[in-house]
Amino acid sequence: MSHNRDAISKSFSVSGNIPVNTSLNVYIRDYAKLRGTKAMCHEGGCGACIVAAEIDGQTMAVNSCLIPVLICNGWVVHTIEGLGNKKQGYHTIQAALAEKNGSQCGYCSPGMVMNLYSLTKNKKLTMQQIENSFGSNICRCTGYRPILEAFKGYASDAPPSLKKSIRDIEDLYKIKTCPESGLPCTRKCADNKLQAGVPLDIKLDDAEFFKVYSIENLFAIFQQKPKATYMLHGGNTAHGVYRAAKCDVYIDVNDIPDLRRIEKTNDTLTLGGNVSLTTAMETFEKYSSESGFKYLRQLAHYVDLIASVPVRNMGSIAGNLMIKHAHHEFPSDLFLMLETAGTQLHILDGPGRKHNLMLLDFLNTDMRHKVIYSVVLPRLSDEYEYRSYKIMPRAQNAHAHVNAGFLFKLDGGGKVLEKPNIIFGGINEHFLHAKTTEQLLVGKRIFDKQVLKSALETLHNELQPDHVLPDYSPKFRRTLAMGLFYKFLLSIKPDVNAKFRSGGTTLSRGVSSGVQDFDTDKKIWPLNKPTIKLEAIYQTSGEAKYCNDLPPLPGEVFCAFVVTDVSNGKIDSIDASKALKMKGVIAFYSAKDVPGKNLCIAAVSQELFLLEDEILFAEKDVLYTGQPVGVIVAETHNLANEAAKLVEIEYKDALKKKPILSIKDAIATKDETRFYKNGDKVATRKGTDIKHVIKGVFECGGQYHYTLETQSCVCIPLEDGMDVYSSTQWIDLTQVSIAQCLDVKKNRNAKDISDFSVH
Repeated sequence: MSHNRDAISKSFSVSGNIPVNTSLNVYIRDYAKLRGTKAMCHEGGCGACIVAAEIDGQTMAVNSCLIPVLICNGWVVHTIEGLGNKKQGYHTIQAALAEKNGSQCGYCSPGMVMNLYSLTKNKKLTMQQIENSFGSNICRCTGYRPILEAFKGYASDAPPSLKKSIRDIEDLYKIKTCPESGLPCTRKCADNKLQAGVPLDIKLDDAEFFKVYSIENLFAIFQQKPKATYMLHGGNTAHGVYRAAKCDVYIDVNDIPDLRRIEKTNDTLTLGGNVSLTTAMETFEKYSSESGFKYLRQLAHYVDLIASVPVRNMGSIAGNLMIKHAHHEFPSDLFLMLETAGTQLHILDGPGRKHNLMLLDFLNTDMRHKVIYSVVLPRLSDEYEYRSYKIMPRAQNAHAHVNAGFLFKLDGGGKVLEKPNIIFGGINEHFLHAKTTEQLLVGKRIFDKQVLKSALETLHNELQPDHVLPDYSPKFRRTLAMGLFYKFLLSIKPDVNAKFRSGGTTLSRGVSSGVQDFDTDKKIWPLNKPTIKLEAIYQTSGEAKYCNDLPPLPGEVFCAFVVTDVSNGKIDSIDASKALKMKGVIAFYSAKDVPGKNLCIAAVSQELFLLEDEILFAEKDVLYTGQPVGVIVAETHNLANEAAKLVEIEYKDALKKKPILSIKDAIATKDETRFYKNGDKVATRKGTDIKHVIKGVFECGGQYHYTLETQSCVCIPLEDGMDVYSSTQWIDLTQVSIAQCLDVKKNRNAKDISDFSVH
């Protein structure tokens, strides 16, 4: 069976009765009972779930929430518990983060520690590399200055003061040491790889799982099960973007040598389909100094903008391209940069049966029972100018608003010698090449003012962005695309006017720095003496307990919300019968099952300034997309979430009203019930010689809350009430709301949760 080992040197054998979609995170937390590893977004975006995995002798950070546990055969998995703890002593990284005040709620801290631990295992790091490698980790409360200050002390170019602070930490905390050398533990003795290499065929309750080691094995499965739905497993990072339907067969193809091969000739660079994005980036850097392949440095820089380090460690070239194949609207950075460079694909439809395809043709090719064998990048002479750009809502780990790639073959005077590539993503699902503009420029001198004017006008007409929420407006995205084309031209014009020159460059940010300095009166110490909070080391070591870290109770079950999928209308019926037929699903509860008031918060509670009651479960009227209508109760959290999707809701008059999506929309309705007025603000002083009156609107854009600690609670029924452990900042409001729902007195469900870390 499949084996993996966690960081406290235990081996686990995965039995055949676990669901096929069980993630490494679920296995670590619910089966191995190691709750130091956290989870929140389940999309590889927050970093709370990061663990270190040793694969083929190399240690790397991975998102445990994305990786199916079944592909971890032979891995050595290091969790936060194994790095250090109160009993054995702490790892210096755990101690440094605590000592530098890098933890507030602490929920992100184990993931932060594991990410740095993985980075330090393989190479010497610079401060810039460390800072650039934390796009994978979100902190919602501490702020990044103290976190980065703690971690930069591990860089080879760190100033002496930072390096000294790391050495001093060993005097402040009990540091885990090697019993043989007496030095701080580096975990080398735990790094021996488990034996793997034997093909697997595991028949699970809900699917069949295969592990293959050759192309022949893979196509043999296709022949044995010609009608079965299937998924080829690489790193499963696509799960962070699109949720796939369940399949009959899952095949782990990570260890097929032919799909991981890298070959360089004078004219081509070939990378196997299973080469990870991290390895691809390293390969591009390796060959970027060679004649004809200097454009690879641009590709390496661009790959660095895709997702984050843990995602790139597991995400493969073929996996990324297959997302684009299945979802044409996906703004794949990899597809764009490879198409811009004129990359070819090698596709296998059987052992030894290889076909060549251009990327555009690949998008419309039936890929069932076919495999992306390799991608082939061409040699480009010095006459070619290659650039690619990506405009994101933040500097790292985000999809592009608009991305762009340009490839022009020019002579010394700026004449376009062949049809160029002018490619944009993020316009609409059908748009890739600006074909009319490409054709217009053939044979023209690109820097001629009239040619440039004509090209910009043509491109403006050719760009027709759609508007699918939550994308930004079509006008904004078209302006971005036009700007990127102009930026490209500025970047390649040798004699550009000095006042325009910066428009052709990309902003380069140095290493951030910050200093916190404040005075204290030492005469009255220890009253105002700066002190590390007591729970900091327990948070950075993963020993702090949060609501969903509590040990399981006898008979414990899990709830998952069933939500609406339309923004307005009326609920006609709710049918949970399909969900209730699933093994392990216990019940469905809706508004009619609430014993007290069907309210989250009552306006009369005076706990908040609410003008109306906030409904718990929708009864008839649908107020917004995602409004809860009830909960499914099941034996596991994953099962509850899966079953909740099977509950069918029928609507009347759905979407008859235009949805109100912004404050401007709400004001335009002139519906007074939507306005909260808190008196008229009249100026107390006003001049008599006013010449100018300034009017305007100040807008503050919305942002997804992205709270790190999961909003969860543990409810323990009692004879006369309910004990509730809740991850809340407002205990009394939680108490009042629960009492109203259960129709009990407020003091019947009170619970002191001060023993638990809550945020």
